Amino acid sequence: AQYLQEIDVEEEAFRRWARFDPAGALKAVRAVEDANAAEIRLAGTGLEGRPGEAMSGWVFGMYLGALDGWSEVAPKAAWESFKKREGSLSKSLVVDDYLHYFYQVLFDHLATVDPDLAFQELIQFRADKYEEMFTASMLAGYLHSAPRGRDWHKEADRLLERKWDRGDVYAEIRTALMGRWLEDAPEAAEKWFREGDVED
Repeated sequence: AQYLQEIDVEEEAFRRWARFDPAGALKAVRAVEDANAAEIRLAGTGLEGRPGEAMSGWVFGMYLGALDGWSEVAPKAAWESFKKREGSLSKSLVVDDYLHYFYQVLFDHLATVDPDLAFQELIQFRADKYEEMFTASMLAGYLHSAPRGRDWHKEADRLLERKWDRGDVYAEIRTALMGRWLEDAPEAAEKWFREGDVED
């Protein structure tokens, strides 16, 4: 299956497991991480191609599968646990190294069931490091799944109130958010875009 269908067997196994037993699935991934912690730490040495990178990437895939599966069936619970880094997510080297991927997956599912909560969470999000990158990942997930008919004008304005550097968040506003807005109200979206400051 892995070679013929391009399926990551471990990632898919943990995705399915976490749909009915998220704590057990994450505990099992954490056991793999802890058993290989010395090798995983080598990934942080800054030397490309170290064995630790492959191990870290392998464990990341299992974490991603588990969080994706859990979030698919219980997105609010998965987000709250991830936000607090509860249980097996606590002090994980791998989770900390791949945070932006997890944010995108979690917000993709959260926006499906409660887009208002998802948007409020990303607006309120603060981080000491990589805040813009993480917020952009949340926004990408949110925009992928938020339903049509949202107040895209209001959401764009609220995002721009944060005065981001013209980087990751601006890119999501100019592409994904504008794309969603153009689906619903093309004339209003184009007018706002042309008169605003996101075109620079």
